[in-house]
Amino acid sequence: MSGTAKVLAADQTWTFGGRPSVFAGLGHCLYLPRDTEVTLTASTDLEIAIAEAPATEKFAPVLVTLTISTSSSAAGATPRGRSGA
Repeated sequence: MSGTAKVLAADQTWTFGGRPSVFAGLGHCLYLPRDTEVTLTASTDLEIAIAEAPATEKFAPVLVTLTISTSSSAAGATPRGRSGA
């Protein structure tokens, strides 16, 4: 939600965040598969939300970020990350 985090999971490392508040830009979402051990380290003051849901399959981890398109041919937020899910 705000701040910067470093996450170690599934033999990978992600560093993401950086916005000072929820009103200062778009957030990030890190998808991790079920049964994944995670180490999360706050690089700055950090406020996060953690969500979970039942799952029967495991998919590859992915960091999802959003960009806002300002062109007239595309409107709204465009997800960046795993495709074809």
